[in-house]
Amino acid sequence: MFFDFYNFDEMLKTADLFRRYELFARRCYDSADEIKRCSSGKEIWIWGAGNGGRIVECVLVSRGLFVSGFIDNKKQGDYLTYPIIQSSDIDHEKMYIVVSLMKYDADIDYQLCQKGYSHVDCCYINKNTQAQDVDIEYNGCKIGRYSYGYEQFVGSYELVKEIGRFTSINGTARVFNNHALGFTTTSPFIDSPEFWPVELYQINTELNRKYAKYYDNAGNEPSCLRKNPLIIIGNDVWIGGNTVILPGVTIGDGAVVAAGSVVTHDVEAYAIVAGVPAKTIKYRFESKTRDLLLKIKWWEWPIDKIIENIELLYDPDRFAKEIEDKLADGSVETTRLSMGEDLVSVVIPTYNREKELCNSVKSVLEQTYSNLEIIIVDDGSTDNTEQFVAGIQDERVRYIKLEHNCGCSVARNIGIQNARGQYIAFQDSDDIWHMDKLEKQLDFMKNRGYDFTFSQYVIKNSDNEIVPRDTNINDKLFEFGFFEIELMNNKIGTPTMLIRRDLIDKVGGFDESIVTLEDWDFAIRLCKNGNVGYVSEPLVDVYITDIGVNSASHLDKSLTCLTIILKHWGEVERKTIFYGVLKQLAFHYSYLSDDEKNCFMSKMPVLLGNKISELNDNIIKSLKKMIDMLISICE
Repeated sequence: MFFDFYNFDEMLKTADLFRRYELFARRCYDSADEIKRCSSGKEIWIWGAGNGGRIVECVLVSRGLFVSGFIDNKKQGDYLTYPIIQSSDIDHEKMYIVVSLMKYDADIDYQLCQKGYSHVDCCYINKNTQAQDVDIEYNGCKIGRYSYGYEQFVGSYELVKEIGRFTSINGTARVFNNHALGFTTTSPFIDSPEFWPVELYQINTELNRKYAKYYDNAGNEPSCLRKNPLIIIGNDVWIGGNTVILPGVTIGDGAVVAAGSVVTHDVEAYAIVAGVPAKTIKYRFESKTRDLLLKIKWWEWPIDKIIENIELLYDPDRFAKEIEDKLADGSVETTRLSMGEDLVSVVIPTYNREKELCNSVKSVLEQTYSNLEIIIVDDGSTDNTEQFVAGIQDERVRYIKLEHNCGCSVARNIGIQNARGQYIAFQDSDDIWHMDKLEKQLDFMKNRGYDFTFSQYVIKNSDNEIVPRDTNINDKLFEFGFFEIELMNNKIGTPTMLIRRDLIDKVGGFDESIVTLEDWDFAIRLCKNGNVGYVSEPLVDVYITDIGVNSASHLDKSLTCLTIILKHWGEVERKTIFYGVLKQLAFHYSYLSDDEKNCFMSKMPVLLGNKISELNDNIIKSLKKMIDMLISICE
């Protein structure tokens, strides 16, 4: 194993490698379970002694798999302390092959077939495609699957918010920002922190407030003096060479931007624009066909459905005719239900949240994926929650009233018990879902075969201001599995979850004996028992409030945190995550008063005593270190 958690130089090099090849590394992680299952009884050999092989080796070793060596016809000797053999030496009976090349190579496929290999005897990290087959985030921009050419386009200025699916961008296309024209100078130095001395920052801030005009700028814009709103590129767009896109432009689905154009205004769907400034030359299709294509949104279909209808992409007239006929007879709907008829049950526990509940429920009912039901579980509210729910005119909403306040775990479990869907999602009564949350997550789950997905989320305060938080998950995925990541730090927001019903049945729902952090314990068990997928795009706005179904002191959270750690500690295969887990406990512990710290320390032996017979000597020693550290903090 070349990767040492205590060799920080090596760790930094490897982390940089993962960042440069993020998509490939993510595919390695996604393939690890398949490799572990299919390689049973055989040696694991990696084809390709290069950067791809280095990433594959690191991911497989981190997942507890033993790598025997590398296969590379262009190299000899050793690589990362492993032996290198030639392809002529591979043995179908003894070796399981992981092909680590960044791009598909038909010659390798041929050589493996000649040696008797089939798809069950080897694994291609990049399968049979060089394309990006999932939606990703790159340099702060959402990039749709099968889009390409965005690296330089997005990298020049962080002004592009979103690029849709199946979009083609020439490598010479660029985006540029605007400079202010209404001041004496067009130079941005007057409001640049690099110009102003540190001691004059306050004056700089006051002048910006005095002269600012623009408040809808891109998030990276350093001031409000220059107008630089975000750019949005649609699906199935073609952007030609040496084009320039200016801030605030939206390019519609199916549009074409001719080479050399400067785009200063929005471009309509399926329009072809050219010139300086760019103007509409013509439309790709007649109005009726454009409307039909925008209704069906084929780029949102699962890949198997696109392949099934691939001939229609060669013949737009036939495509439009078939869409029109099927829409007329009701045999096909728009993309709202293009993913099938899988019912999603959304469980919303609530307690005295009548006012907040309105927006929360509305954000679910307005989802682009509409085949859902909402189960509102009223946990003994004393306000007008019941009257509010009774006034909702939508048959998809059901209401369950509990006689007494039983806690969030009980409320959610009752919701699960009454759910009819194949998929379960949870919404809190004061949070807001983005309108395409379910559509994106369900599409992601079905295309990738996940049992459970969660997404990034944005935290906002009562003034609707974004609260900064650590959102770094992707980098950790290549060092640890989801189970270990979640045990180290509660990263999964319950309102972001979408889970197959059979996985919830397997793990047993929420632990009703836990008074707080029950969502953390639930997420840990989901990650331990299911195939987990992570959507890096924020799909939920989570609001911080003072009241709700479940509120607890930091003393309760500290004690519960220790209980959860003890509950799952024996399941951890690598104890190198110990200090990461300790940070989770130390966070809550640091908020305790002196009396609360003493209370915590007095209860710790009782908690340990209940578990001591189940823990081995190494775990006990680790926990002893934790106790000693907490005592030192207390002193």
